[in-house]
This record gives sequence, C-alpha cells and structure tokens, in this order.
Amino acid sequence: DAVADAPGLSAEALATRLGVSGPGIGVLLPLLSSYGVVVGADDGAPGLRLGPAGEELLDEHEREEYTGHEAELLLALTHLAPALRGGGSPWRLASGDTLHESVAQDAERYGELVEECEQLVFLLGGLTADPLWESVGTCLLTGPGSASVAAALDDAGRRPRLRVAEDAVPVAVLRGHVPAPDRIDWTGGPADVAVAAKALAHRTDEEAALLLTRLAGWARTAVLV
Repeated sequence: DAVADAPGLSAEALATRLGVSGPGIGVLLPLLSSYGVVVGADDGAPGLRLGPAGEELLDEHEREEYTGHEAELLLALTHLAPALRGGGSPWRLASGDTLHESVAQDAERYGELVEECEQLVFLLGGLTADPLWESVGTCLLTGPGSASVAAALDDAGRRPRLRVAEDAVPVAVLRGHVPAPDRIDWTGGPADVAVAAKALAHRTDEEAALLLTRLAGWARTAVLV
C-alpha cells in the first residue's frame, strides 16, 4: 500500500513511512523483488514501484487470501524457532493464548472455521451411510464441523436427537449455521455416539486429550472427523 500510494519511494523513505528499520527493509526488498511484488529494489531504478504481483495484491479479492485466520497462522510461524527451543507453540508465543483459546473466544475466528468445514460435505456422505446410525438415538456433536455434520445427517434422513457440547461463543456461531437450531440441545451430556468434527485441529495435544476424556464420559462410541 505504501509503494502504491507513493511510487518512486526510496528504500529509506519507505522504511520511514512504515516505521521500520532501514536494514530490515533492505533484507526484505530483494525477496519481494524476486517475486515481482516490487520493482526497482535491485535494478538501479530511482525508486520503488509495484511489480505485477504487487499490482494483483491491490485487488480486494486477492487480498482476502492474505488476511484473516489462515494468514495469522502463517505469521505465527515466525515464532517457530523459539517455540521449538522452549517447548511451547508458535501461536501461544505470538498471542499469549493457545489457538483453541483464541478461536473459542472470538466469533469471527470461529465463524471462519465453521465455513471452512463446509468442504466436509464431500466426506460426510460416507459417515451418514455407516450402519452405526441404525442404533443411534442421540448424537453429541462438538467442533466447528458440527453444523456440517448436522446438515449431512438431515440430508441423509437420519434423525437422531442432537446435542452440542461447546463453549458460549462457538454455540452462538453454530446456531446460525445448523438447519434447525431449535431441535438441538445446546448442552453437553450423555449420548449414544459423539462426533468430534474438526474439533482437534486447533487444539494442543493436552487440550485434545481433555476433550476426548470429556467425550468418553458421555458416549461409548466417538467418531473423529
């Protein structure tokens, strides 16, 4: 954006405008130039201009690929080395919370996960066709894929009583995505089968173990998607 707003900037002027160090910009610009994001970084031109890739990034739809939850996950990898040395996670070093704690407290983040889980439609036909549903009266759902599982069961003509075990923010998000929210018990409890739909993907090993232990107290059978 800074180069687009003021084409012809020198590297030093760009560093000043962005409030970063000159040496830091000096390391980054050759890499950006090699990918066509900027030009003029190493060709003797009088100033910096956007390259073809940089011009594409001005498009709103292109920018969506580099913002939001997935982008923040990638940026957290800048903390990978110290996380490996210290035994923690890059996300926790970057944000102060585990990834699960972050998404469970943020409706927008959790909503992104729920929408990503819509691609499970290509797999859930196999799940709903499984004979296990013939003896299921109550199904406990958890995870951002819960809405997709509920919809798949509905589409397959499966009508077990549904309950959802989630925190308050995820419940509020999921209510807006399930086919019939009033037919669902939004509290955890005993069930014939528990389906954890993408529930482990954003949890640490310790958080995953706690969730599975919790599900084991409610259902004799668990399905992990």
